[in-house]
Amino acid sequence: MREKTWLRWLVPCVLAVMAVTAGPALAAAGSLAEGLAFLAEGRKCLYNTPFAQAKEKLVQAREIFLALGNSGPQGERHLAYYHAAEASLELGTWYESQGEQKENLAQAAREFAAAEEAARRSLQLKKDFAGAYRVLAESYMRQMPYKGALYTMSKGGEAKKLLDTALRLDKQDPANYLSTGLWYQGAPAMVGGSLTRALAHFRKAAELANDDFQRFYALVWTGLTLNRLQEYAAAQEAFTQALAIYPESAWAKSGLAEAEAGGKK
Repeated sequence: MREKTWLRWLVPCVLAVMAVTAGPALAAAGSLAEGLAFLAEGRKCLYNTPFAQAKEKLVQAREIFLALGNSGPQGERHLAYYHAAEASLELGTWYESQGEQKENLAQAAREFAAAEEAARRSLQLKKDFAGAYRVLAESYMRQMPYKGALYTMSKGGEAKKLLDTALRLDKQDPANYLSTGLWYQGAPAMVGGSLTRALAHFRKAAELANDDFQRFYALVWTGLTLNRLQEYAAAQEAFTQALAIYPESAWAKSGLAEAEAGGKK
């Protein structure tokens, strides 16, 4: 899978953004655990195989989470909206991976806007929930290529503040380090972007990872960053470890090929 397009922070591309609502049929009978199972399976399909099933699994997950956010147990609603935001972010990634045709990118933009809305709802329900701050920040970052330079300039600093808050509230969640690493990876140097800081955060995320997906994702971004730093031997090691988790990942294979080619120069 190619490196995500939102890293090109200053590409002006304004697309219509619509809210994505959930269908009621599946969600009515779903539980948080069932939604998480669909989310985990959707991620595995998206980053490993079978890729064709990823969209269906992620949509099912989001339907469950949005229904629970609207009418589930009071104590779980903030978690439900948070996970709905995660599912929308992955759906946006799925549409981006389909190619750069206008309709795919337009739908990706809508998914990222849906992630923002779900993250805001989670935060409204629980003001001190680190995860909601993180996914809200990431929704901003993913929308930057679609909403132009002014949006990027206004939301870039806000995203960093949200990520700082997430890390202050929860220093043990690897996702907080990963998303902060993505900010450092994508931000221009003039506003604090730094590949070395990104690398440190990705490595910390890999160290703290508590499931296969988190470790895989952190390892791939570690490898991509090492490629950019021209540290190809270390990059090959990171990609090899990632492929031990998801052996069919085209994203990790592509990064490994780049590292191997760079190491031969």
